[in-house]
Amino acid sequence: MTVDMQKYTELLQDFSAISQAYINQETLDKLKARYKETINSKRVLENIVNIDSLLKVLEKRGVLQYNEISVLHQIAEIVQNSSIDDLIVNYEHWSTENFTTEINDLYSCGKSSNLIIISEHKISNQYKTENLCEILPENVPNLESEDQCNESLLSKESNATLNAPKYIDNKNIIKSTFIKQCSKKCKQKKYIFIIIIILLLILTIGVIGILVKISYLSTAIVPGVEQQTNASSNKFEPKMPLFRPNVNLEYSANHSSVYSSTTPVSHADREKEIQSLVVNRISRKIGRYWADVSRRLNIEEAYIEDIENRYIEETHSHEKMFKEALKIYFSEKNSNWKRDLMTALESSKRKDLKEEVEKMVY
Repeated sequence: MTVDMQKYTELLQDFSAISQAYINQETLDKLKARYKETINSKRVLENIVNIDSLLKVLEKRGVLQYNEISVLHQIAEIVQNSSIDDLIVNYEHWSTENFTTEINDLYSCGKSSNLIIISEHKISNQYKTENLCEILPENVPNLESEDQCNESLLSKESNATLNAPKYIDNKNIIKSTFIKQCSKKCKQKKYIFIIIIILLLILTIGVIGILVKISYLSTAIVPGVEQQTNASSNKFEPKMPLFRPNVNLEYSANHSSVYSSTTPVSHADREKEIQSLVVNRISRKIGRYWADVSRRLNIEEAYIEDIENRYIEETHSHEKMFKEALKIYFSEKNSNWKRDLMTALESSKRKDLKEEVEKMVY
């Protein structure tokens, strides 16, 4: 669905031009205070000097869009001018008509496709009926025209079905013969394949048996020689102490236990490891959405713009920008960082990355 952005641009221009005469500094300050949390930047608030700059900032934050003009309604309540009200009403009326027309076009397209399929089905049935009239003229006597023949066949389908086998179609015979031949060939190939597998199994078993026999013969020793070898080895073999594993034995109040002295990984270390894994994985895939996600993590706009200016010319700039933003976020020691990050990703329309984080942390 396409959107005529020219109408939306004209709406903002006319709205700004008319409302500028009715909004003084006091009214502008009230509007800035009203949208302070949405803007979330002191420097940007200070740079808003008129209604036009306020609308541009709200549009950049995503609060004002072509399909979401509730902000204009709120400002119009303060201005209270009939021309502004007419502008908003006309745009909403045009928007509703435009979208409804495009949806109807899509519906009509689908409906025409169905009509084409139905008409082709009717033509196919008519062709079959006409051919049947040509094949079976003696089965429909006393008919004066081809139309009467068609009507008779359509009203007496059972009679036509019973009489049709007398006229066997050569194509059906060829088809059935071909299927039988293919079935025979497939069975033959199946039997040949099974025989080959059996032969390979027999050959494999034989080879394994030969290898086992050769190994046994090569390691066989004459009994007398074996006894002499053992006696000589026992004569000169020094007595070695038994090997005892280095194991710590500790007794607890409930039971005794044997365990190694390795120290388990602490929960904090495990949390840092997961955090580092999530940051590296998501930063590589975040792309241009990094700024939107950062805003939803309540990072001030001033920090976001400063990070963007530092890394905008570098390779993998979005990855580096998002890592810097997350450093600021994690510096505040947020214990609920997993939930906050997944919520921010989902709100920024990156549900795929949200699901990926969910798999890594849970």
